Amino acid sequence: MENIINYYYGIRIKKVDNDIIYDVEDNVFYIKKIEPSKKDRLVYIDSLITGISNNNFYCYRFLRNKYNELFTVVKDDIYIVISLDENYNKELDLTSMIEFYDKSSLLINGLKAVNWDLLWESKLNNLYQKISINQSSNKSIAPLFYYYAGITENAICYLKKNMKTDFQNCRLSFNHYRINYPVRYVDFYNPINLYVDFNIRDISEYIKSVFYSGASYEVELEYFLKVKKIGLHEATLLYSRIIFPSHFIDTFLKDTNKKNYHAFYKTKDYESFLLNTYNVISRYYKIPEISWITDQH
Repeated sequence: MENIINYYYGIRIKKVDNDIIYDVEDNVFYIKKIEPSKKDRLVYIDSLITGISNNNFYCYRFLRNKYNELFTVVKDDIYIVISLDENYNKELDLTSMIEFYDKSSLLINGLKAVNWDLLWESKLNNLYQKISINQSSNKSIAPLFYYYAGITENAICYLKKNMKTDFQNCRLSFNHYRINYPVRYVDFYNPINLYVDFNIRDISEYIKSVFYSGASYEVELEYFLKVKKIGLHEATLLYSRIIFPSHFIDTFLKDTNKKNYHAFYKTKDYESFLLNTYNVISRYYKIPEISWITDQH
């Protein structure tokens, strides 16, 4: 690996720690082996970042190899390298995250995002297919599965009923597939992790991650709504994605080992989470309610 990095990128390596590279001048880089299916998205993200690089937009950049290529292919493995800075391992606060969304939203024009209901329906079909194919191995978590499948159906219905054609009123920005609390610079500003999607995607995933960490998600959500003006359509979109149980779905599609589902068995806590986040958002925007959530005592 060190010979590859030195040959293709001219980096004189001092130390390699997992994906992090330190050179002899104490510069820091990140190297990642990627799947071929991700190449088109990363070329697209690189073109967007390159186009806005002169607009005081803080984001880590791809480092091209000595052939001025974005990807380096070695024995059918595809690598990509990112230039980091001294902040890479620091934690990020919500204020900096909001600034990132605002700036990227202003700089991304004329793009479209896929409607979430279509994506969620596809994921739900995958869930049902997996539970039916492996009925014996999934027997122990079947009740949990059907509970979160029902939550997923609620999120889809809420989105379809209340958004309809109003997606066009929702802004786009750079987001991440998933965002975990606490958030580090190397994960948040890493262009490998960026997607173009609706402006409030990240914050909804962030709030769910804060909930599962045991930290104060209501304080974080309240702060976001105080400083970020999003409007009723985006507030409705925000809550629909908070309902959508992405953490469970990610876990189920990857692993059916019951020991990894401990947090998901706390369904009463999850329902309280849905009620509390609804109450916080509805103090700022009159989003539609779901009776089984808001009727909790």
